Amino acid sequence: MSPGLSMRRIVLRVASLVVVAGALVVALGAQTISKERSAASSASSALSFAVSPLEGFDAYVTRGLKDWGVPGLAIAVVKDDSVVFIKGYGVKTLGGTDSVNIHTLFANASTTKAFASFAVLLMADSGKLSLDSRVADRMPALQLQPAYVSQELTVRDLLTHRSG
Repeated sequence: MSPGLSMRRIVLRVASLVVVAGALVVALGAQTISKERSAASSASSALSFAVSPLEGFDAYVTRGLKDWGVPGLAIAVVKDDSVVFIKGYGVKTLGGTDSVNIHTLFANASTTKAFASFAVLLMADSGKLSLDSRVADRMPALQLQPAYVSQELTVRDLLTHRSG
């Protein structure tokens, strides 16, 4: 590891690149729409799809790796139930030569907490659940000790780690 570049900073920088995937989803959504139009009317929409929505994306990610001092990362975008983009960039370890590919395993650290919280908050925002909903109403098999905790535990309690 290079001087002044802690593992925490590397993890934070890699996590920052996740935002890029959001832009990619938007671009790929546009690409899907264009392809569907192309199937319906190939002559007219072929001209409107002359520039790929991913044009310049590889250069953008490569520049981000260099600018942020991140050795490597992999990006996968899933739309509906299909992988629409998947690629590895850079190297597995700082100073190493082994390239990242689509099968490279990375330590997630605590990033799954943020993803899980975000998913729950999306459900709350859409009215599918309340943060003050009792967990027992959705997961009656969850049994904690003492027993009253199982009955009183809320989604908010889980997200804020205040259940003990």
